[in-house]
Amino acid sequence: MLQRKMFWYGGQAVCLAVWIFNIIGLIKPYGNEATRKLWKISMPVWAIIHPVEIPLAYGLAAKGAGVSLKRTVVKTILYGFTWWVPLKMGVLDK
Repeated sequence: MLQRKMFWYGGQAVCLAVWIFNIIGLIKPYGNEATRKLWKISMPVWAIIHPVEIPLAYGLAAKGAGVSLKRTVVKTILYGFTWWVPLKMGVLDK
């Protein structure tokens, strides 16, 4: 399963969906209380975890694969570990 591109692409799609969910919540706060609670948890976690991954992504995967720091930052912010782990494993290309 971890050696399949579609597994990782699915994870990346989920990451983008969560970013969309978080951005919508910033623009127009959710009215439903359960959704608002989910957003209040998701937004800070997402906004902290992805930037914290950047040194790991660059040092463990991207630098060795010849990926620039700028590209590493963008891809890690967007996709998190669903980008750099399969890159390191050789499942996905840069």
